[in-house]
Amino acid sequence: MSCGDPGKPLNGYRTGNEFWAGNMVFYTCDPGYYLVGPSNRLCLENGAWSDLIPSCYKRHYSNILKNRGYYYDLMERWLASVANNPMRWVPCYQSILHGWASRTFHSKCDGKGPTITIIKVNKYIFGGYTDVSWHTRNTYSKSVNSFLFSFVNKDNLKPFKMEVVKSQYAICGRSIYGPLFGGGHDMVISDNAGSNTNSWTNLGHSYALIKGYTYTSTKAQNLLAGSYNFQPDEVEVFRQDGLEV
Repeated sequence: MSCGDPGKPLNGYRTGNEFWAGNMVFYTCDPGYYLVGPSNRLCLENGAWSDLIPSCYKRHYSNILKNRGYYYDLMERWLASVANNPMRWVPCYQSILHGWASRTFHSKCDGKGPTITIIKVNKYIFGGYTDVSWHTRNTYSKSVNSFLFSFVNKDNLKPFKMEVVKSQYAICGRSIYGPLFGGGHDMVISDNAGSNTNSWTNLGHSYALIKGYTYTSTKAQNLLAGSYNFQPDEVEVFRQDGLEV
């Protein structure tokens, strides 16, 4: 039995031209777009296609990551282990557009649910994910799913992530800071960070260090940004836009 033409998504294409029971078709998006829905569909014995036809949505590129697809794909894999339904992401704060005041970050990103923070310091790129909302209550928020990550680091290690191990200190919301991860604090963006070196990383308090690094060691403190204190070139924070993929 034939299932008929399954169609193809706008800004994408389909491979497979056999529409009889037991055959599959596969979907891929054009460059700059990502797939929302199943990547393949099966023609069933009753003449219907499994699942619904997917869609292709334009990717909101990070100004820091540009169009380096490897980093986006890696982040999606990391998120798959902590999120029930992968989501698409849109920026809520970008220092190049909104300035460096921590109050601006909070006004744009507080209460918005899960976020990804991306930081660039010279050639180094790192950041953190949390599934709880930012706030300014001067308290910690618990999360078992938050993690820190590095794409480019001082020791030329391959990209890696560090999972939260003290979940009660996953993030902290304070008006005098931007994104703040961990009780150490493991990673902090200061107020007006683009014009001072008051931001810092102190890995290992609330997030698990990778093998060979120890909490409070200079080696661990310098890993992400090249130094303990740093002045970021750029900070971006992305939030979920509510569309499941």
